[in-house]
Amino acid sequence: NAKWKRVDRPDGTFDVEFTCQHGEQECIGNRIHDCVLSTDPIDKTLAFDGCIFQAPDWKTPASAGKTCSEQLKHNWTAINDCATGPLGRGLLLLHGERHSTTSPKPTYVPWIAINGVHNDALQEQAQGNLLKLVCDTYEGQKPAQCNSV
Repeated sequence: NAKWKRVDRPDGTFDVEFTCQHGEQECIGNRIHDCVLSTDPIDKTLAFDGCIFQAPDWKTPASAGKTCSEQLKHNWTAINDCATGPLGRGLLLLHGERHSTTSPKPTYVPWIAINGVHNDALQEQAQGNLLKLVCDTYEGQKPAQCNSV
């Protein structure tokens, strides 16, 4: 549920500015997630996201992301460069546009879609046990975390 606007520069170029529903830290976290998702396989991305949300400093995703990168052997410099630069803003815009054009149109957060499908049953399963739902529906090689559900 981020809002974005185009900001024209005097030199004829432009940038995009975002306002996230829950503030700037949410925007930072979204850009970090988008950058990891754009370069790493889904199992590494899910492990990274899980680490961030379990970290004591999860409300400051750059701090949690740096720690998780070290633990999980991600390249924090590359992730941070992406998340704080134009690529991160572009990825956030891309995913925001994708989110705003889904059908049915999202009306609340979190709006869970699995393989492009959203319905009440999937939403309830996701909110009850997201890891189990992801493990049950993911068709690739299951990450190690799926062995415990």
